[in-house]
Amino acid sequence: MLLVSSHSRGEGRYVRLAMKHWGLRLLTYTVAFQKSLTLDITRFEPRASQWLYGILWQLEVGATPAPTRSDLIVRYGPPPPEKLLPPMNPNRMRRCVAEST
Repeated sequence: MLLVSSHSRGEGRYVRLAMKHWGLRLLTYTVAFQKSLTLDITRFEPRASQWLYGILWQLEVGATPAPTRSDLIVRYGPPPPEKLLPPMNPNRMRRCVAEST
């Protein structure tokens, strides 16, 4: 926990969470985990809204490289096919620009 002092709110605390290993799934769920942790803290300590300023994330992944696209495909499978828009006719684009000016 990190103790801080604010002119408007007085003394309070931040909960600091340290991430030591890189993980795409972990990053995907950090917001949900943070909300769940905040809710659990307020259930455990009813006055937490008076002293809990928030949650800090400290990334200590060091020299751990981020996974490459091929690593992600091997672990999680290929990405879903994107719904691409059909190519736009260049003449139609020129006409839209001319009408807007």
